Parts: sequence; C-alpha cells; structure tokens
Amino acid sequence: MSVNELFQAMSANVQDLSMGQRVLGGLYVTVVSMAIVFIVLIVLLGVTKLLVKVSGTEDAAAPEAPAAPAKPAPEAAPAARSSAQIAGGADDDDEVAAVMAAALAAASASGAGNLVVRNFVRLPDTISSWTRSA
Repeated sequence: MSVNELFQAMSANVQDLSMGQRVLGGLYVTVVSMAIVFIVLIVLLGVTKLLVKVSGTEDAAAPEAPAAPAKPAPEAAPAARSSAQIAGGADDDDEVAAVMAAALAAASASGAGNLVVRNFVRLPDTISSWTRSA
C-alpha cells in the first residue's frame, strides 16, 4: 500500500486498517507534520532576517560597549553557616534588615532615601530536608 493509499484509507475509516498499517500511518503523519513545522520555522527565520535588513536596525540593536575597566578578583566567599548560626541573635537580624533594605532600595526607582525597614518576621522553615537536598 502506497503512502497516498494509506492516507486515503486513514481518512475514510481507520478501523478497517490492520495494526501495522495504523502504526505506519501514524509515523507518516508524524514525519509529514514535523516537516511542515520545520519548513514554516525556516520561512519565519527568513522573514525576520529580511525585515532586519530592510529596516536597517541591525546596527542599532547591538551598540558597541566601551571596554570595562579590569575589576580586582573577588574575595573568597565566607563559609556556609549552619542553621544554629543562622538562628543566632540580634546581630543577624540587623544584618538581614540591612540586606533587605539594600535590596529594596536597589529594586525601587525612588532610591533609599524614603525607605525604612522597621520590622520583619521570620517564617518557620516548612521545607523538609529531602526537598532541600534535591
């Protein structure tokens, strides 16, 4: 049975086909569908490249950045603290408040001038050790 005959038989009644013909027909449909998708993707790629050339925005899309000055090597990161050290005292709370304020100031457009962290509440750790290790 040729491919055209198989496609016509599949469009009429699939129940009349044997299991091997059904599987072969399914594989043919899969290959044809994937070929169509890749052809359409290649056409879209060509259209976008053509639009970039026509609009002339290729040079404006990637401006050259000035050479950045060499940065010194970062210092070694401090060793990871245990949960007993993290659950420590007020010094850790002050550090956490300072880090939270700095992160909020960096994320906000208004700056740190009118930002004050007055209080924060630690939530209980509900994640199991198994989840953390994954």
